[in-house]
Amino acid sequence: MNRKISRSTFLAGVGAAAATAAVAGPEMFLVEASGGPIRIGARNFTEEQIAGWLYSEILSHHGIKVQTNVGFGTENEIFTALKSSSLDVVPDYLGNGLVDLNQVYRPGTSPYQVWVHVNKEFKKKHFGVVLLNPAYKFNDQNVFVTTHKFSKKHHVKTLSDLAHQAPHIRFEVLLECTQRTDCLIGFNKIYHPKKFKEFASPSSGTTPNNGPFYGDLISGKFDVVQGYGVTDSAIFHYHFLPLKDDKHMFPPDQMTPFVRPSVAHGKVKRYLNALAPYLTNANFRKMNAEVDFGGKQPQAVARAFLKHHHLI
Repeated sequence: MNRKISRSTFLAGVGAAAATAAVAGPEMFLVEASGGPIRIGARNFTEEQIAGWLYSEILSHHGIKVQTNVGFGTENEIFTALKSSSLDVVPDYLGNGLVDLNQVYRPGTSPYQVWVHVNKEFKKKHFGVVLLNPAYKFNDQNVFVTTHKFSKKHHVKTLSDLAHQAPHIRFEVLLECTQRTDCLIGFNKIYHPKKFKEFASPSSGTTPNNGPFYGDLISGKFDVVQGYGVTDSAIFHYHFLPLKDDKHMFPPDQMTPFVRPSVAHGKVKRYLNALAPYLTNANFRKMNAEVDFGGKQPQAVARAFLKHHHLI
């Protein structure tokens, strides 16, 4: 989910083969070249692992020495490492930038306007950290999902429907969602839901904080659950229905390289910006599926993608 709500690489309760993709700890990759290494960091879930290796592979192909760590666990950990100069480059999301700045998205604001604003604030407040070009065709916003059967029976296709039908709905989200303006806090503020028939989050002690809860959706224990984001391959693998954010509450969540000012120019900027137009929702959904359900490794998927598009 945007912003991203930290996601583990296993699919809870559904027996998915994605567990093989998990990386237990930091994985390092060093390419010898002239000059010091560009330190690339990513969080330990499929999508960001792939993104980290995309950055690593394209830069190393062009003779840049890189050191890649795809073992970070949380948003706070990786932003802290970036802002303290322990990392130089991080793939992240525009919406996460807003959350890190403790700022609320104003519905209707364009991705470009969000990028300009977050870029300006990060440069000023976070020691000059710069956002390179966003992947405007990639927008991995937060998402709540249900089954097609439940949607048809209860006429729930949008977040407005979810709010209106709340007394008939058992709803489950992650603890982090309950604390974020781009998740449950924003949903409550914009959609004003009625009281849910049943609501579960880790804060209530009724559910663990290791979602997504697709197993609960498949078993019928809950009717609507939080998904990881619109590019989550499991949503389409299991034929779930993402509910439409009809009031545009979720902020734009384009993947964007967050970089230290010392590397925000020259070859690093050129090649990471050149990669951005190729990162689309459809392309990332396919890459995620190759790891989560195809048993492939994120680095291999990233390299194959770059070769396919003649970027390396």
